[in-house]
Amino acid sequence: MIETNDSGVLQKICWAKRKVWQKPDKPSGVYSQLVEYLLGRRKEFEVTLSEDMGTEFQRRVWNEIGRICYGQTRSYQEVAISLGNKKWTRAVGMACSRNLFLIVVPCHRVVAASGKMGGYIGGGNRVKKWLLNLEGIPKSPE
Repeated sequence: MIETNDSGVLQKICWAKRKVWQKPDKPSGVYSQLVEYLLGRRKEFEVTLSEDMGTEFQRRVWNEIGRICYGQTRSYQEVAISLGNKKWTRAVGMACSRNLFLIVVPCHRVVAASGKMGGYIGGGNRVKKWLLNLEGIPKSPE
């Protein structure tokens, strides 16, 4: 499900409870970009994210995750360190689990320091592995 405001600012992307992702009544540029991404034709998104969503810390985490390039991963710990404190690893994981902008803010690119998947609230690890494989990470962590 994709939610934008009247100005086209992205409010939320989440997995719908339906098994089929239906085209919205008013397709937005976000929808088109997501389709392009899922078809392997887009590597970056040109979307304005709502600044009213999430806590200040969550927005900092989501912004940092947004800097992870297509086809690359970072550990929760690496993200925490880039935010200024190695001890924030669990908090980074929690912010990932609250990500309101699935795929656009690529929390699927964040993995455990051991190289394992970690969690992926946005559809489960099967979806996380599929997204990483889509991006050319052939041996996605288990």
